[in-house]
Order: sequence, then structure tokens, then C-alpha cells
Amino acid sequence: MFHDIGKVKLPLNILNKQGELNEQEWEEIKKHPMLGVKTLLSKRSLDRFSTRAMVVSFEHHLKLDLSGYPQVSFKKDLNLFTRIVTIADVYDSMTSGRVYARTPLTPDEALRKMLEKEGKSFDPVLLKVFINMLGIYPAGSVVLLDTGEVGVVMKANPAELSRPEVAIIADKTGKRDKIETVDLTKIDERTGKHKRTILKTIDPRQYKLDIARYIY
Repeated sequence: MFHDIGKVKLPLNILNKQGELNEQEWEEIKKHPMLGVKTLLSKRSLDRFSTRAMVVSFEHHLKLDLSGYPQVSFKKDLNLFTRIVTIADVYDSMTSGRVYARTPLTPDEALRKMLEKEGKSFDPVLLKVFINMLGIYPAGSVVLLDTGEVGVVMKANPAELSRPEVAIIADKTGKRDKIETVDLTKIDERTGKHKRTILKTIDPRQYKLDIARYIY
């Protein structure tokens, strides 16, 4: 909960700036891990919870190979909770977008990019656990099915990651009177094949879809 608390000490004009930050502004942003430690230290007594929060605040922008920021001279493994928070924080940043960041990625695109950096930026074991938990198509992914229907992934299926639960939001003509939630593991008794299969993901921005209205 407190990994980004140092940002409360940063100027609002930087935090809320539209578009890319310049070099000086980035240097200000990179102060927030240490500012977080100082904020927590001034507000809470020292115990195992506050100490853990301070460690995570300080480390959460350090990569597994200790590159990133703040720059450190020590050579030690990052805290377990830091490694967990880093994965969640980067995924959230990639998929939701930040005020000063680029256009958000689709969930599957974000996971694919994160996998490219496993072992360097992210703990490979924890990243695989994270992906298995979310599924290949995380909740909120917009998918095109082989039936021509368009759906929004509602939740992963741990037993069969390529076949999540999907809410059908449009038929092949682009219309849908009533949203229907379907299980992609269902078999068509006539053919012996799956009734529906995901062909690909779709960028919701291209169709001006508000995914939040379908997630419940």
C-alpha cells in the first residue's frame, strides 16, 4: 500500500503533467523511493510492518539485477515483497498508463513485454506465478472469437489458461442486445470441438470500448 507514498512529497505539476517528462522532472520523480522511506519513518513507529514498508518503498524501482533507481552499491537479493510489488506495479503502469507515460498496453502485450525481461528486471519464478494467476488473457482483455463474436475476459481459468471465462459484448454483426458470459471450455456435442476459441486480442481503444463497464 505504501510503496509510492513518497510521491506525496513531489510537486503536483510534475505528477499531473501530460506527456513525457524532461530530464529534470525525471530526476524529481526518481526521488520518491527515498522520500517514501522518510515519510514512513516520520509517521510510524518502527516495527516489522513499517520496516518492511520502508524496504519496499526504497527498492521497488530497483530491478532484479539492481539496475534502476535509486542507485545502490550493495549486492544483495531484493526483498521478497519488493519483487512482488515490482511486478504488480509495472503491470499496472503498462496497462493503465500513467499521466506522463505512453498509451497503455493491452494486458497480454504487457505480460509479453515483461516476460522478455524475466531474470533481469523481474524474478522469473514470481513472474510465472503472476501470469498463471492472471492467465494468458488477463481480466479486461478484449478478444475476438472464432465465431466472430467479441468478448471481454472476466476471469482466468487456471486449469486451461487459453480458455478463460468471457463476456460476449458483440456478435459477428457488431450488435449484442444482452451481455452473455460464456465458458470457453464448453464442447459442442455435435462436433466434439470447443464451441468458442479465442483467435486474437483486440485493442479496445480502436473501438472506443470502456472495459470498466463490463468488469464486475
